[in-house]
Amino acid sequence: MGSRAALDQSLFRLVQGGEIQRLGARPVPFSRMNERPNIPLGPHLDDIAEALGRQTGIRGVPSGAVAANRLGLSTQVPAIPVYLSDGRTRQVRISTMAFQIRHAAPKELPAGSRTIAMVFQALRHLGQANVDDPVVGQP
Repeated sequence: MGSRAALDQSLFRLVQGGEIQRLGARPVPFSRMNERPNIPLGPHLDDIAEALGRQTGIRGVPSGAVAANRLGLSTQVPAIPVYLSDGRTRQVRISTMAFQIRHAAPKELPAGSRTIAMVFQALRHLGQANVDDPVVGQP
């Protein structure tokens, strides 16, 4: 691809041009655009948590409240999103976004796809009494 200096210069130009942004020391492409004023939005918290997991070698899933909201099973939006992980508990703050990574037992982090883990966490958050036919029939 070229020398390290050439790569650094190319990344610098992309940041200056507004095509990517820096997330800590790493460049991240703008993945979403706000349609009304047509300005780029930062990366989604799920993307940040997933990238952090790849970087540190931990696995993580959104907690029950976050998962229920993302799956459309709840209209409540957590004030501080929480992701469950097999790593250590910590706060993550990137520019104006903040979320918490909370250590969880392995039984709370089911193996398999991320979607299965989110469904598991959402149903666990709702509780058996609140899982009825409309919840089960949710697309």
